[in-house]
Amino acid sequence: MVRLTALVKAIALGLLAWYLMIPPPAEISSDLQTNFSAPLAQWDELRRFDSSSQCEAVRKAYAQKPPGAISDMLGGKQQALATMTKAQCVKGDDPRLKQQ
Repeated sequence: MVRLTALVKAIALGLLAWYLMIPPPAEISSDLQTNFSAPLAQWDELRRFDSSSQCEAVRKAYAQKPPGAISDMLGGKQQALATMTKAQCVKGDDPRLKQQ
């Protein structure tokens, strides 16, 4: 019975993911720029991880060198760097993800 309980706990913990979230783009004139003032519930999920440490490692790497798709979407490296600097790792059960 003890092993089964430990297994259930391990499965439950594994289901609780960490998300690398970035502020959403907003159309300003005909350009896309980052909406840094958007609430976390409106941010975009960039990637999903099994642990906080995995998420943080990727967040730090992306803050140094943003993915090319982000740079392309936002029209350049400067805006992508600013966006990735504000990126956050958020636990899947964070109540801010559900706030509107």
